[in-house]
Amino acid sequence: MVEKINAMAKNMSSSMQAQRSAMATQTIGKKITYEDNLPSPWSSDVIPSRGSFELVGEDTRAGTITIRWQQGIDPSIKGREAVWKMAGALGISRSSGTGADGLPKGMVLKDEATVVLERMTGLPVKLDHRRDVALGTAASSNHWVFERVGK
Repeated sequence: MVEKINAMAKNMSSSMQAQRSAMATQTIGKKITYEDNLPSPWSSDVIPSRGSFELVGEDTRAGTITIRWQQGIDPSIKGREAVWKMAGALGISRSSGTGADGLPKGMVLKDEATVVLERMTGLPVKLDHRRDVALGTAASSNHWVFERVGK
């Protein structure tokens, strides 16, 4: 479990670091989108993903900004092909059902986080993360919060 948390934090951390400088001058409510890859929770494959960062608030008194981050399976052709290849190896075929997004019915791999950062340093004050994973009739949801104690 610790390895999975570390891998998620590393993936989120590298994505967030890449966007941090852009957020310094970002307008509240304007999303920055990107394409990446997520490690598959079902196999050793990687899954094409799309994500976004959005500055949702600023507390000038506290000197913080709040960012919303989302990332999930890229439902484009590239993402669908990778997912169906992986699903086939797991014994799941298109005849088992396809969702409206073209992915296997019931497949979910989604991360969402709200991050509060010190505006001047970019250091995190609070990170609230949720990951939803589902395939077929199996599903899990993990939620964790890291909050800086003291200064």
